[in-house]
Amino acid sequence: MHNDTSPIQSSQSSTAHHIVQRNEKGMLPNLTSLNGIRFIAAIGVFFFHSSLGAIMAPFASPRVSDLYSFIFSISGWVSVSLFFILSGFVMGWSSRPVDHPLRFYRRRLAKIYPMNVVVMVIALVCGVVSIHRPDIWGPNFLLVQAWIPRVENYIGGNTPSWFLGAIVLFYFLFPIVFRWVKALPADKLWTTVFLCYAGMIISQFVIYYFTHNEPLLSGWPFPIGETQFWLSYTLPITRIFEFVIGLVLSRIILEGYFIRISTGVSFSLVVIGYIIDLYVPFQFSFNLVMLLPLVLLLGSLTVGDINGKTSFLNWPVMQWLGDISFGFYMIHFTLLMLLKRWTGGEKFTTPTALLLLLLAIIASVFCGWLLHKYVEIPCGNYLNSRSRAGKPLARRESVR
Repeated sequence: MHNDTSPIQSSQSSTAHHIVQRNEKGMLPNLTSLNGIRFIAAIGVFFFHSSLGAIMAPFASPRVSDLYSFIFSISGWVSVSLFFILSGFVMGWSSRPVDHPLRFYRRRLAKIYPMNVVVMVIALVCGVVSIHRPDIWGPNFLLVQAWIPRVENYIGGNTPSWFLGAIVLFYFLFPIVFRWVKALPADKLWTTVFLCYAGMIISQFVIYYFTHNEPLLSGWPFPIGETQFWLSYTLPITRIFEFVIGLVLSRIILEGYFIRISTGVSFSLVVIGYIIDLYVPFQFSFNLVMLLPLVLLLGSLTVGDINGKTSFLNWPVMQWLGDISFGFYMIHFTLLMLLKRWTGGEKFTTPTALLLLLLAIIASVFCGWLLHKYVEIPCGNYLNSRSRAGKPLARRESVR
């Protein structure tokens, strides 16, 4: 998304900052803060996975290990929720009025399927996923594992890839939902956000009512049943609300209806919400507490970009990390499992454990860059070139 002309004009609305305008090429302003925040979300998932005993949890000190696990016990849920909201937002923001559904499907699927296949092959070759379990890696290859109500399926194989199953559903629904969102009266947009939020709350309580008495998953660090976790967290249909909220948020800003709130205040609300979420009953900690703070944070960052404000998220290094964040997200789980195998599951002193985590982050960043440069970009360009002649894809338009 590139901007050659002034992207904004003044608005008279008491809630609006600006009404955002497309340039002569039909493009909206480039939102560099949202590109940078993708890596923050991706590393949040990394810290969550590295805190789990079955994956890594390298600290020998029970006190340090418990503190590390507690602090990052919800960072995975929060980051995934941010990804879902951001996916809807950026799809709405980057979609041109003339976009054709089939062209849209091809372009979007070209971004995620090659990466998923390559990382799944790496996991199989390295033995992280057993070649003798086609019932696990088969659905992973097809990105349908999130639809299967077995825990070894919906978070089995390359665990982070369950997220892509929901993204595929969002891609499929986008042309229909986007048309509906565009038809909403501007003064009903915030109402739509709160109705979707109410839908999230109601669905979680309904799921809890019907599933909370089922047996808990054996050996899990979280008190939840197999069907309960599937319905409340990984089932793609359950996550549609966040996608729609992100999509509506993009139009709220385009229409100039975003509320006046600074990035500093919205970030403070995220921190406060995160602390509260640490003490919320497990099933209700997935996205209910953090939804509105994340919406306000993404909105304030977007308005800041439009108004020319900068933060560390706009730094070149954060833009680079944002570009490779999908590769980082997809490969980090396999690398953590290999690191645990290499260390034999041994626990270490706190300084050594921290160095080990740093090593895992560096390795994930490096491998994420390799995947971005040699899989994501060339495969996306090749697959898209088969349907249209266009410029090479130097930077992704959307978040996964």
